[in-house]
Amino acid sequence: MEKVNILLVDDQPGKVLSYQAILADLDENLILARSGREALQCLLKYEVALILLDVIMPEMDGFETATLIRQHPRLEQTTIIFVTAFSMSDMDRLKGYELGAVDYVFAPAVPEILRTKVSVFVELYRKRQELQNLNRVLTETNAAMAAEIAERKRAEAALEAARASLAQRVEERTRELRAANEDLARASRLKNEFFACMSHELRTPLHAILGLSEAMQDQTYGLINENQLEALGNIAESGRHLLALINDILDLSKIEAGKLELEKAPVMVEFVCQASLRFVNQMAQQKRLKVFTNLENAVTTIQADERHLKQILVNLLGNAVKFTPEGGSIGLEVAGKVEPCTACGTTFGATDLAGHGVVHFTVWDNGIGIAREDLERLFQPFVQLDSGLTRQYPGTGLGLALVRRLVNLHDGSISVESSFGKGSRFTVSLPWQADDQRQFSTRLETEAFTDSTENR
Repeated sequence: MEKVNILLVDDQPGKVLSYQAILADLDENLILARSGREALQCLLKYEVALILLDVIMPEMDGFETATLIRQHPRLEQTTIIFVTAFSMSDMDRLKGYELGAVDYVFAPAVPEILRTKVSVFVELYRKRQELQNLNRVLTETNAAMAAEIAERKRAEAALEAARASLAQRVEERTRELRAANEDLARASRLKNEFFACMSHELRTPLHAILGLSEAMQDQTYGLINENQLEALGNIAESGRHLLALINDILDLSKIEAGKLELEKAPVMVEFVCQASLRFVNQMAQQKRLKVFTNLENAVTTIQADERHLKQILVNLLGNAVKFTPEGGSIGLEVAGKVEPCTACGTTFGATDLAGHGVVHFTVWDNGIGIAREDLERLFQPFVQLDSGLTRQYPGTGLGLALVRRLVNLHDGSISVESSFGKGSRFTVSLPWQADDQRQFSTRLETEAFTDSTENR
């Protein structure tokens, strides 16, 4: 515990030595002053816990000294005990108390009484110091908390202002985006309507061109020579190519506009595959390509829109032919994967149609292939992966985009595996239901019954 200062003011050395001996056991710092003036100098220099002030002193007595002590703001609460060897009247004692004395000690002092009184007031001083320190800490803490609260309120106000500003900007941005989306939707609708209208308007005269060219090839209007026949063949081929492009644009526009509805029915897989191959057969022969087919016998029918399933396969086969160099190979594979029957817990083989699963239509080639970094852009409309390909392999870039959308409409999926310079494999996976074969048989029986009824 830190020692405190006790100021002893007395002009008699004998009394001073006596007080020093009595107070030695308290182990505090005892400061000595032989006059009131010297006491005032000590008080300006030291912080004291207690003043033992002799009443009778030359020049300035204890009462005068106490009066001057109390005039100093720092010493207003300092404890003063008057020490006197004379009996005092009640008026003198009252005067001492009025000057701020807290007690009196009469000489010669009883050691136990003096030590007890001094120790009590020293302890009170220490408690008062602790309270003052605590008050100072509390004041500083309150000031810090008040500053923190004020800062927090400023931060909350700033945050609220920022939040309001952000909400306003978000609202403005939302309005802008909504307006932009409306403009985009309107532009997309107008684009689709334009494509649909233009495709329809273009198909009408194109059908006439194809019909007339075929009639002239059949020499309906008279004999023609070989050069004319070859020219008509080129016209018909170009017309069919243009018609296919127009059909792709029209179908894609319908899909994006949500107006294309599939007409699903049981479809013979082998029939639709052979029909699709016939569409690209002439182009494949011109490039001397080898065409391979591998159709799993168990996959006989599938529930699909026949025309659009054929459109999917023709687009994929056409790309395979287009991007495969002369003398290369392309192929079409069909395989079924049957899932376990959840009712009985057994797994059916590929030759058993009692299960359900998927049919994989795979079109492969050993052509130019696709770079890994280009695969993500593969199914975007109006995109060809390399601008150089547009000159070497002309096209609109609609084929694969249309294929993916048609596959999605069939609740299927499409995947691609490709190695640049080695070829590609596109796999279309469509749902394969257990009753596809029975539905197909029922449809054939219904058509046969209708034909026989009409013939009667």
